[in-house]
Amino acid sequence: MNLTIFYNSFKSIFNNKNYISLYLVFIVILSLSMLNADNYSHLTNYILILLLVSFLGIFCILYYQKDKNKIHRAAFVIIVCFGVLTCFVTPILSVHDEGEHLIRAEITSRGELIPKYDPETETYTTIKSINNLFIDWDKKVVTSTYALLPIDYTPYHDPSAFAQNPFYGYLPQSLGIIIAKLLNLSTIWLLWLPRLFNLLFYAILSALAIRKSPILKVPLIVIACIPLTIYQSASVSIDSMVNGLGILIIAYFFYMYKSSDKTIQMKEIFIFFFLCLLIGLCKVPYFALSLLILLIHPKKFKFKKYYYFNVIGILILGILAILWTNSYATPSMVNSWRKGFLIKNNINSTEQISFIKNHFPEFLVSMLQIGNYIENLFSNKASFTGFFNFPLYGSLLVNTIYPLFLSSICFLYPHKLTINVKSRIGSFLTVYIIFVGTYITLLLSWTPVGSINNIWMVQLRYFIPLIPLLPFTFGINNQIMKIERIDNILIVLTIGFLALLPVLTVIKTTMN
Repeated sequence: MNLTIFYNSFKSIFNNKNYISLYLVFIVILSLSMLNADNYSHLTNYILILLLVSFLGIFCILYYQKDKNKIHRAAFVIIVCFGVLTCFVTPILSVHDEGEHLIRAEITSRGELIPKYDPETETYTTIKSINNLFIDWDKKVVTSTYALLPIDYTPYHDPSAFAQNPFYGYLPQSLGIIIAKLLNLSTIWLLWLPRLFNLLFYAILSALAIRKSPILKVPLIVIACIPLTIYQSASVSIDSMVNGLGILIIAYFFYMYKSSDKTIQMKEIFIFFFLCLLIGLCKVPYFALSLLILLIHPKKFKFKKYYYFNVIGILILGILAILWTNSYATPSMVNSWRKGFLIKNNINSTEQISFIKNHFPEFLVSMLQIGNYIENLFSNKASFTGFFNFPLYGSLLVNTIYPLFLSSICFLYPHKLTINVKSRIGSFLTVYIIFVGTYITLLLSWTPVGSINNIWMVQLRYFIPLIPLLPFTFGINNQIMKIERIDNILIVLTIGFLALLPVLTVIKTTMN
């Protein structure tokens, strides 16, 4: 029995040797391009991490080739393998806003679903160990002062806790914190376990999405494994929830779009709108994903009246978006360090709206030229992980090649689908509405009054949930080309780019 397993494993490796060779050559060449003179004194760390990702990559390639009919399982394995590695090698609280997300997760772990704001001290209450991790910000565990110490439960007051975010966005992370406390683990596990549970939740959502979607499964894997997405998911950030829900919603739309006539029932409609509600409460512009249901042909619904119910559902979500923003999210956001920032920089949504009304032609032209902002998203401030203004990450070659690779998936992937022009236009308009809506939201909430043409705080990671729609919108219809080999190569390159994330992290952190 053991000999049979060994033989089959050896045969599998032999049959896939070309793909494995491609993977190994790919990661070696690109990882060498990341090195500089300062890194050569730390070649041991480089070789060790390269060997580790080589092993993980080969394992993932073989697992994918083993059963392509269950491609969603391969996606789960790929995300978990490289995500777990990223969890542990990423320095303490170095992910964008991770410290504040950790505070909110710790508060949620105590059953405080809505953080209690003390107006007298203008703070939220967490524990001292969380603050200790702030002191060790950007450090590796081996150089941290507090990481290996016992958890300190002394109350600590902090001015910010992402109170404007919904509580469910922190349930996976809070579960990790609960376990760390119950097992009396050291302080660093207050960070590592929330990261791991957040990653696991994202991997589950992505696998469910790929399993549910009847089309574009390989592009969905590639998009689910974007290094920036894994970097965020392997942290305590709520972005993991947003990105996971985004790909699941779009996969559910694909499922309904390709369904047979008279098969979509009220249950499917309710699930779709519920998912849109969950993501919209996290990031308001994504309420607009609900518009996708209008692209489903009326004959797909069990009863024609169900199609008209969709309009009512969209209107209800629109009302909820306004109520959530005005009654909870905005007031809660102000109850933080952001209050002083907004006052200092003359940021006021009410005054900004008045300015827009008085300068509406100028505002309209700015929104019509919104495409000009795309270049800034890929400026030299952005890196392989999309992290802004942070020196840890950066590789010119990878940062140049990867956007080209991802663009080829979004715009050139040859799928065997018949997607009519109406559906493509509708999908594009949904992307455009969310894209513009994000800029308008930041214009009102983060931009000085009157600065219509220079919107602040827009980051590439805000638009990740839109990417799964791009192959559907722009993909090439090709009924002749055999795409199995293309899919195999795309998966290998996806794993290769993902492997570079921990390699790049280790290379850069050895310089600190």
